[in-house]
Amino acid sequence: MKSMARALGLLVGLWTLTAEALPGLSLEPFPWMSGAEKSVAAELGRLRVPIDHRRPASGEWTLAFVRLPAIHPGSGPPIVYLAGGPGGSGIDALDGPLIPFFQRLREFGDVIALDPRGVGRSQPRLHCRASWRLPVEQPLSPLAMLTHARQGVSECAQRLAGEGVRLEALTTAANVEDLEVLRRGLGAEALRLVGFSYGSQWALEAIRRDPERVTSAVLLGVDEPSGTFSLPHSVDARFDELVSNHGEDLPAVARRVKARLELQPATVELPGPDGGTPRRIVVGPFDFQLWIIAALSRQEGVQALPAVLRAMDKGEFNRLAEDAWRRRKGWLGSLVPYLVRCATPLSKDRRRMIDRQRRHSLLGRAVDFPFPDLCDAVPTEVSESEFGQADAEIGVPVLLISGSLDGRTPPARAVAASRRLSRASLETVVAGHGAELALESVDLVVDFLRRTARKSSGESPTCANR
Repeated sequence: MKSMARALGLLVGLWTLTAEALPGLSLEPFPWMSGAEKSVAAELGRLRVPIDHRRPASGEWTLAFVRLPAIHPGSGPPIVYLAGGPGGSGIDALDGPLIPFFQRLREFGDVIALDPRGVGRSQPRLHCRASWRLPVEQPLSPLAMLTHARQGVSECAQRLAGEGVRLEALTTAANVEDLEVLRRGLGAEALRLVGFSYGSQWALEAIRRDPERVTSAVLLGVDEPSGTFSLPHSVDARFDELVSNHGEDLPAVARRVKARLELQPATVELPGPDGGTPRRIVVGPFDFQLWIIAALSRQEGVQALPAVLRAMDKGEFNRLAEDAWRRRKGWLGSLVPYLVRCATPLSKDRRRMIDRQRRHSLLGRAVDFPFPDLCDAVPTEVSESEFGQADAEIGVPVLLISGSLDGRTPPARAVAASRRLSRASLETVVAGHGAELALESVDLVVDFLRRTARKSSGESPTCANR
C-alpha cells in the first residue's frame, strides 16, 4: 500500500509540474471535502485566455478551475464539468449535493470543475449591484418588470464597460474557445465533457467545433442551441403534460386561476420576518405565470403544482405571494446570463412565432422572461451557431439524459439535440431540473464512461447507438 501511495504521489506531482510549466497556467493546493470529512488533495488552477480569441492582442482574462485528481491515475482524458446557467459556477457545484456525483466521475479520470469567463473565481466577475425594487401594492406587469430590468442591466453594463470590461466577449462561442485553451493548458490530447442544462449547449457547440478534441460527452437536462428562446405553446404543452395525471383537469384549473386574477388581483398578508410587522402584497396574473415557470424548473415545484393549484382555485394565494415577494425584492444577479443568452441567434421567423404564441398562451410573456425582449438593450454581438446546420453527422459518443419531471428542458429537447449525433444514447430518469437529475443518473453515466473508455482502449465497441 505504501508503494502504491508513493507512486500515486509521484504521478500527481508529475502532472502538477508539467501543468505549471505551461505558459498561462498556475496551480495551488485546494483541499476538497469528498464527503464524510474525507479530504481530497485537489488543486485550484488559473488559466489566462484571450479576451477575444479572434484577436490575440485584445488582452487576457483569467479562468479558474478546480482539478479533482483521478482515483486511478492515467485512466483517461480529463472530464470537464460545464455548469448550467449561463452564469453557473462549476467550482461552486463542488460544495453541495453533487459531491457524490463528482466522486464517481473520479473513477474515470481527473475531474475539472470550471468557472466560465465572468463567473465565480474567474476574473473579471460580472456582478451587478442593483436589486429588484418593484412595488408590492399593485400586481406585477410584464412592462413594469421589463422596464426595471432594462434600467438595471443597462446601468450594470455601463459601469462594467467603464471599468474596461469587453462585454461583447461574453458568448457561448468564446466559452467553446476557452475549452480549447484549457485542453492545451492541461496537456491533454482531448477532453470528455459533462454538461448540465446550459452546459449541455456549451458541450454541443464544442463537439460541433472540433469533434476530434472530444472523446465523449454526457449531457444532462439537455438545452440544445436552437432552443435558447422557447416557444410559449411548447412550454404550455409541457405544463399540461406534467399535471394531467392527477385525477382532474388541472390545466383547466390553472387557466381558471389566471382568469380570476385578471378580473380581480388578490391581496395577501404575509407574516413579517421574525414575527415583525406583517407584509401585504397584491398578486396578479403575471405573478401567477412567473410562479409556474419557476415551479417547472424544480422537481419539488413540479410535484407541488397540483396541490397549490387546487388551493389557488379556492382563493388561497399565500404560496404565490411568498414567491412574488422574493421576486420583487431580490438581487438582479450577474450580467453573464444576459450577455450570453442575447448573443445567441434568434431568427425573425422564430421571434414572430414567439410573439404570436404569447397572445394565446397560458404562460405568455413569462416564458424565458425577460428574454428576448431585453436583448436590444444588451451590448453584445450575436454569434452564429453552426451545430444545428451541419450536414454531416458527428460520431462522438454522447449520452443525453432527461428528467421525466423536468419542465424546463423536457426530453423533446434531447431528441432534437441528438439529430446530428450518429452515436447518441437517449435516457430518461425520474427527476426534475436540478441536482437530483445528476444523482439519479449516476449509474447511467458510470456505465457510459466505462463502455466508452473500453472502446477507446481498443476493446470491442459497446456504446449504444440510437
